[in-house]
Amino acid sequence: MRIAIDYRLAATTTRGMGRYCREIVNELFSIDRENEYYLITTEIPKEIQLPQNFRFIQIKKRNYIGLKPMIKMFV
Repeated sequence: MRIAIDYRLAATTTRGMGRYCREIVNELFSIDRENEYYLITTEIPKEIQLPQNFRFIQIKKRNYIGLKPMIKMFV
């Protein structure tokens, strides 16, 4: 299965919802090797080494992706 995660806050802030998202994704690193994950963000963190089933997708800062266009990206 292909799963897209909005990683914008996780990549740019260390507290609140950013930290929450980052911690969930870090746990997914260790428990899920079957699904493909796409982390959608405006800034790609340099300190993260992703497993093979995870990929960053960088978007412009002012780009808002609604649900339908996002689904079309992965179908």
